Parts: sequence; C-alpha cells; structure tokens
Amino acid sequence: MNVRQSLFYALLQRYFTFILQFISNIIISRLLLPEEIGVFSLSLAALSIIQVMREFGISRYLIQEKHLSDDIIRTAFGLMIVISLSFALGVFAARDVIAEFYNRPELSDIILVLLINFFILPFGQPAYALLSRDMEFRKTLYIGMASVTVHSVVGVGCAFYGFSSMSLAYASVAGTLVTSVLSLAMYPAHVKLRPSLKEWRRILSYGIFATLSSIVGTAGGSSAEIVMGKVLTFTAVGLYSRANGLITVFQVQLIQTLSRVAFSGFAKLIREGEKIEGKYLRALSYITGFLWPIYVVLGFAAEALIVFLFGEVWADSAPVARILCLNGMVVGCYAMLVSVYNAHGAVRRQLANESIVQTIRILLVIFCAPYGLAAVAWAQVASSVLNGILLYHMIRPLFAVRLREFLRALWRSAVVAAITLAATAAAYGVLAQIPHAHLTTLIVSAIVGLASWIFGIWLTGHVIGPEIVLWLRKGAAALQYRRTTLK
Repeated sequence: MNVRQSLFYALLQRYFTFILQFISNIIISRLLLPEEIGVFSLSLAALSIIQVMREFGISRYLIQEKHLSDDIIRTAFGLMIVISLSFALGVFAARDVIAEFYNRPELSDIILVLLINFFILPFGQPAYALLSRDMEFRKTLYIGMASVTVHSVVGVGCAFYGFSSMSLAYASVAGTLVTSVLSLAMYPAHVKLRPSLKEWRRILSYGIFATLSSIVGTAGGSSAEIVMGKVLTFTAVGLYSRANGLITVFQVQLIQTLSRVAFSGFAKLIREGEKIEGKYLRALSYITGFLWPIYVVLGFAAEALIVFLFGEVWADSAPVARILCLNGMVVGCYAMLVSVYNAHGAVRRQLANESIVQTIRILLVIFCAPYGLAAVAWAQVASSVLNGILLYHMIRPLFAVRLREFLRALWRSAVVAAITLAATAAAYGVLAQIPHAHLTTLIVSAIVGLASWIFGIWLTGHVIGPEIVLWLRKGAAALQYRRTTLK
C-alpha cells in the first residue's frame, strides 16, 4: 500500500472517529454536568502518565526497527505484559490516596475501572503496531471504526441510565477491548505472539528514552487538569476539558493521522537510506493549509458552536477555546517533527527537548492556575511556541531543513489563513449584532470560511489544491462505478 492510499484510509478512520465521537460528546455533554466530566477528565489525566510508562515506547520500536525478528516481536509482547501488570498493581494500591488528595471518593472507582485497560492492551497493542509497520491501514480502519462505535454506544447508554462519570470509564474499557480483539484477529498470520524476554535489553535500551520523553510530554499535557483539580474546581476542569477537546479534536484528526502515516513512511525511507526533508515540508504545507483556516473560523464561532452543541451551561468555556485556537495554529507548525524524531530513532534528543519544554509548561500552569482558565490557556500558547523553537533547533543535525525552506512551505498557508481571517471577521462583525443567533452564526461562518479558503487556495496556488481535486475526482469515479454496478 503506497503513502497516498495509506493516508486515505487513515483519514477515513480519523474522520469516522471524529464524527461519531463528536455526536456522542454532544449527547453526553447534555446528560452530564461540567463537574461530572471534570472528575473523569482528572482521572484520565492522572492515569495518562502511567499509561505512557506502561507502553514503554514498545509500539514505536516495533514500527521503526530495521531488522525485526520473531524474537523481538515476542519479547515486545512479553515486556508489555510484565510492565502493564506491574503498573496496574501500583495504581490499584494508590487509587484511594489519589481520591483522598482531591477529596473526591468517586475517583477511586473510576480509576479502578480504567485499570482494566492495563490488562487488555498488552494483548492487542503489539499486533496493532505490526499492522501500522506494514502500512495495513485498511485493516486499522475497520478496527478503529468498530472500536469508536462501541465506545460511543456504551458511553451514551451509561450516561442516559445515570452512571455519571463512570459512563466514560466503561466506554473506554469497551473500546479498548474491541481494538485488542480485532487487532489480534487481523495481525500477520505468520507472526506468533508468544511472550518472551529474550531480547529485553535491546528493546529497553530504546524504550527507556522513548518512555521518559513521552512521560515528560504527557505530564506537561495533563498538567492543566491535574493542577486545576486541586487549585480551582472540578467544574473548571470540566469547562477547560470541553474547550480543549473541541479545539484539539481538529488537530488530532488531521495531525495525528498524517503523523501516523508519516512515521511509518519516514521510517521506511530512512531504513532504505533515502531523504525525507522534501516529503516533510510538503506534509507541513498540507497540515497548515487545512488547519490554520479551520482554527480562524473556529475562533470566531467558538461561543456559538459550544452553546449550540452543548448548551448554555458550557458557555464559559468559549473564551478558553479561542485562546486554544491560537495554540493549535502554533502546534500545527511543528507537530510533524515528532514523527521525524521517532523515525530517526532520535529519542535522546526528543527527551532533552521535552524535559525543558514540559518543565516550563508545568511551572507556567502552576503559576497561572490561580488566575483562572484563560491564564492557563495562555500558558499553553507560550509553552507551544518554545516547544516549536527547540524542536527545530535540536533536530538540525539529522534533518537538513533551513529556516528559508520552512518559511517557503508556510507562506501560502499564512496567506490563505489571512484571507479567511479577513472574510470571517467581516461576517462576524455583522452577526455579533444579532442576539442569540448561534445557528445563524455557525452557518454563515462555515460558508464564508469555506468560500474564502477555496479562494485563498486558488489565489496562492497552494499545493493542497491539486490533492483536493484528485480526491474529488476519485470520489466521483467511485460513486459513478457504484451506480453503474447497481444498475
């Protein structure tokens, strides 16, 4: 499967996931209060650090390893089992302490349910990593679609029947179980997943640095919820989580999809001794060409979108969402670099960068949290700017992209975003005079944003233009073929 086909299936999976999760989040947000979602968000944030430690960078190792043997695969499986069970027992013992620290007894029960994931994932994660290594994104599409469907149905159903914050915990376990079962059913038939520890030194020598880097990064990313849960209120945690989730969902759907394909593709090119700089710059143009205009429109329409989708009770998250739109635009400039680090196996460089940036991020969040949600959001923007600068500086010995080439890849996206900004600002200036016109604001913002985006792409000759035309033609051809066969 080539990169374009892989990207198509990966994007299809992401956007199916996005649509279904978006619908389920709307329903759940109207069934649960911000405080209830805040309690779950804190539980998830606290466990996310342990989750990274449990994975230990093993999946990434399986994808980027040049000489993959059966012994390595079996050792990866064995290590995942040992590490997962060890951390699960540790968290099980500490769950009451965490609940007491935040003075919320229900945290103990939520963490207990989420720990079930630690017993499920070791059996499916190596198989899923092997599918990604082989760029079998059609199979991972089916896995992802089934998983998110079960996750959404369980979450909405439990919330409807009054399970409160536990609804999201049950949904997480159900989705993880489906992913693991289907991954095992679809992984390469010639590979036998039998636990072993024969090559443990080889994997751990990579995993220790990859894991430390991920731990630091996850700690920084989760610091807002963890700190606000103690300094502010769980309602504040819920409002921040809703704003952050709404904004980053676009970043996740596009950047993580491209990064997932890029990591596999970059690693393959590097194994074959080829250069990746040109492909990286092209991917960067795609990301910013899509992402920047979306964040521009979303920034103007944040309040209307949040109130229309989730209800008036979530309106206070709108100012935070606007600031996080700016943060998303900053992250879009460098997010793909993580794939470059991973593809090169440059985990020590990545660890050094993450240690600096996330330490500063955590300190900024601690300092800003007493001043409210907006201050915490601005701390994220400042940290992201620093992260981008350091990432580009530290990758230079391995990655020959100069500042001039970087700016050349971005200028068309910047012009497209500026055109979208001007058009959307003009429309919003008129719409702001109409009270409670949330639906009208959304419709007009979407139409104006889309029209100005298309005009900007045409005016600048953005590289994304031909790709869109190609995908539209393929879609039309597929539709015509289906109509012909049905006749």
